[in-house]
Amino acid sequence: MKNTIKLFGIIVLVTVIGFSMAGCKAKEKSADTSPVSEAGSGTGGNAAQNTPSGPIAITLDDPGDIPFLHNDSRIKEGGTYEITVDAWYHSVYSNILMLASTPGIAISDISVEIKSRIPDFKQGDPVRVVFSYKPSIITKQSYTNSELVSITAR
Repeated sequence: MKNTIKLFGIIVLVTVIGFSMAGCKAKEKSADTSPVSEAGSGTGGNAAQNTPSGPIAITLDDPGDIPFLHNDSRIKEGGTYEITVDAWYHSVYSNILMLASTPGIAISDISVEIKSRIPDFKQGDPVRVVFSYKPSIITKQSYTNSELVSITAR
């Protein structure tokens, strides 16, 4: 009986040490989360931030740059980006959020795919939009490779 208890004690001790060592290795790997900045591409010196746990964050000063994201030097095919931009609400058509890059215009020139209901806005309301963007070689337009993350009034 004593030998059985000693055996179980040793098994528990080895298990605890094994899990402790495994936990330490995971912390060492995740400790390197320093952001990597890239040079801006003529959009007001905006920096791109790359962290191992998520998309690269890019803030655009000019919403007129959205239709040309595939030309932005910070954006690479196969990457995942989280774009933040201030624009003006236009409308929702089917599952596409339509935005305007200039206040007071009657047309929309920015499209972002939505997968859930968004708050009610009136046409022309200023909004801050955050959306994910995944460029591909087949389709580079933002509305075919994007998904709304958030939209708030500003």
